[in-house]
Amino acid sequence: METKTSEKTKDKWRTLTNRLVSSSRSGDILWKSTAEEACFVTSISGKTIVFARSSQTDNFPYKYVIFINDSAGKLVDSFDDEDLDRDHFVSGASYFKILDDFMDELIRKESGADEVLDELLLTLGPTANEASDF
Repeated sequence: METKTSEKTKDKWRTLTNRLVSSSRSGDILWKSTAEEACFVTSISGKTIVFARSSQTDNFPYKYVIFINDSAGKLVDSFDDEDLDRDHFVSGASYFKILDDFMDELIRKESGADEVLDELLLTLGPTANEASDF
């Protein structure tokens, strides 16, 4: 059952999501993986935020969910990419795409894949036909 959420609340969720992604990419927020697959947790000012890929939905094989817990661990709010995209369009990308890319970044960082690739590319150096973008 879908509950009615005000536009003001949705705007706050969108702003929070944008800031979480931006601050994480700049290294200001660090995420830790959990025992669950595709689930990460961080803490900000004593509040815990969980970012997870959830199972099957009606339209997509999965969706992205953000849970916010207060300092006592009580769930105080949650929303998903469908809430963010409903009645709103981000220029160039949906929130599903933004969060899908962000989840991939967190998974690759956790696995160390990008670090290994960067090291290999640096060791091999560019060929005569390519410029180094790394």
